[in-house]
Amino acid sequence: RRRFHYAATTQGRIQAWDWQPFTDASQRYMRNHIELDTLEAMARFPRVGR
Repeated sequence: RRRFHYAATTQGRIQAWDWQPFTDASQRYMRNHIELDTLEAMARFPRVGR
């Protein structure tokens, strides 16, 4: 079964199964370093410029 799976998945262009989003996770959540007004402005759509 493993050999069949390996043969099937190595045909053609090989792509990685793990995907890493290109975002800065340290800025994604509020950890008391973002002002509340700035956080609320970032949550709006469309975003409000400062």
